[in-house]
Amino acid sequence: MERRHHSMIQVASCAPAFLIVIGMLLGGCDQTSSQSELPLATLSEEGHRQLVRAEQLLGAGQTGDVLTIAKTLTMEAPGDWRSHELLARACMQRALSQQGQGLIEQSNKAFGETVAAYAVATERAGTIGGLYRSAADAAQMSGQSDQARAWYERAMELEPTDPRSPLRLAQVVFERDPEAARRLLERVLTLDASIPEAHASLALLDAQQGDVQAARGRMRTAVDLATDVVAIRIVQARMHRVLGEPRRGVEILLALPSVDRAAEPTATELARCWAAIGQHSRAADAWAACFHAMAHRSDAWRFALEAAKSSLRAGERPRAAGFLDQAVYLSAPPDLIKAARKTKEG
Repeated sequence: MERRHHSMIQVASCAPAFLIVIGMLLGGCDQTSSQSELPLATLSEEGHRQLVRAEQLLGAGQTGDVLTIAKTLTMEAPGDWRSHELLARACMQRALSQQGQGLIEQSNKAFGETVAAYAVATERAGTIGGLYRSAADAAQMSGQSDQARAWYERAMELEPTDPRSPLRLAQVVFERDPEAARRLLERVLTLDASIPEAHASLALLDAQQGDVQAARGRMRTAVDLATDVVAIRIVQARMHRVLGEPRRGVEILLALPSVDRAAEPTATELARCWAAIGQHSRAADAWAACFHAMAHRSDAWRFALEAAKSSLRAGERPRAAGFLDQAVYLSAPPDLIKAARKTKEG
């Protein structure tokens, strides 16, 4: 049974900035369809008991035990899609746990393993829309956008009245095919006009195309539908920046709690808004807050580098040197360190 709707908590750290924002909006990896829709089972009676036990362990967060059971079941009944789907969900749980611990490289590897398991599961059970949507979510989080697109499209074929797949696919194609994204988002609103993410995304598209009135109207609707959703506020700030109103974007984001401002999606947009009005020192402040909040992550050097580059643009060379030293200490790639040092003032 599918249990979640529109709000995915985490995505892979390698995703583009806008997809990170939208990733906060989208539904988490769906649970699969009801038992009445399942293909003929090939698991033994004991295998079925182990599958039920694994579901309980998964809910309790005992990922290691679930992985052991899932791998055993995939060998016992390789033709049964449920064992592969269980393996995929266990890998996803591990990936999200590692991501939360800041183990980004390990997390990315686990996301890749999730996609591989879903590829087998979808091959074994080709008519369950929720399974394809879960697989596409994993592919997007793994940075495999072409695969994500193919699986979302298949989910849309199987479940044409469900708005989730076109909503998520719109975010995958948003940057490289805005018109396709617009068509998908309009389809979403035809199916369910109460989805704030669709209104916010269309507002940003309108802003990019210079339709100020439409952009403002759609964003008002999105904010009315989700006043307290941080991700909507981030997209709202970006819309104002695109419209040439970065100060308004700054106001919106500074009104958020400090813990939300320090998160990577918010810090990214806040820094861009500050930079758009020439306040590079304040952009460095935004990145510094993000760096300190994300210092536990294995890729925390990325935020230190951004803080260093903003500091250099502000002419604050001693401050920049400090952030560069931090990035070096955290094993940032030497070529990126070298490129950052060349950042010009202004």
